Amino acid sequence: MKRKALLVALSIIMICSLPVFSAGNKEATASGGASGPYPSKAVECIMAASAGGGTDLQVRAIAPFFSEKFGQELVPIAAPGGSGTIGMTRLADSKPDGYTIGVPYTGGVCIMPSYGQTSYDADSFRYLCQYSNSPIVLVVNAKGNIKDVNDLIEYGKTETILYSCAANGAIDLAIQAFAEKAGIEMINVPVEGATPAITNVLGNHVICAGVHPTNIYQYIESGDLTPILIFEAERYPTLPDTPTALELGVDMVVSVWNGLAVPAGVPDDIYNALVEGFAEIFQDPDCIAAIEKIGSTVDYLSPADLEAKIEKESAMFLELLANK
Repeated sequence: MKRKALLVALSIIMICSLPVFSAGNKEATASGGASGPYPSKAVECIMAASAGGGTDLQVRAIAPFFSEKFGQELVPIAAPGGSGTIGMTRLADSKPDGYTIGVPYTGGVCIMPSYGQTSYDADSFRYLCQYSNSPIVLVVNAKGNIKDVNDLIEYGKTETILYSCAANGAIDLAIQAFAEKAGIEMINVPVEGATPAITNVLGNHVICAGVHPTNIYQYIESGDLTPILIFEAERYPTLPDTPTALELGVDMVVSVWNGLAVPAGVPDDIYNALVEGFAEIFQDPDCIAAIEKIGSTVDYLSPADLEAKIEKESAMFLELLANK
């Protein structure tokens, strides 16, 4: 009996000496459930854009700072097609565990759902931030006969102008609105992403292309492309010689923002950790310099400010589509 009592006592002592874990106990990062603190593995970043384009360059510039902050790799996943709907659908349908984030942008969120043919809408995501706001630039082959926007408009008085960009997105709508106000006819030869659009211009398959500054700096430096128009209210700092549509008397200001988001069902602790982490990342001078190095700029908006912007722009593009 004594031996049995001693064994019971020892068992009780051993159980009581085990560490106690409270359900509410959290690490410095968010809880990842049974697998440990979040993130415990690499995080995929779905881009509704082609590899090698401006968005891809931005995500790759951000990735080292994500790794430094969260201790895990940020892996860019290119999912172009469908004017952004393929990538955005993939993000909306992904598991809401924080291991898949994505890059929502103007066309994919504010335009394509207005056609009524997407399985997602703006409410399918929880927005982490806006991190950039890229102007739309019209470029031509530097070795061609069109040297500036006046040449383009003059050419358009007698000929139909072919251009390239993704169909039905912000760039396409901006160019069509510009053509209407300039009194010329422009027809899109649609492509998926900036790289094939630029290829079409360089191969003289089209007269011009709608792209972003990050897509074209190397081609400007090499003397292959000339930017002739930017759809901004003021001249862009890194393209100071490129006139705005407003300067030409055409009231057309449209830009394309890039942000970060997760599927709508991501838990609050993981969502908040990502929001706070990216807010710090985009305040880091080294991250800002890395993004500026590829020809872009950091233009940060909080989740609430981005949501308000999405609501406003969705209404604007819905009106543009109605008048198309």
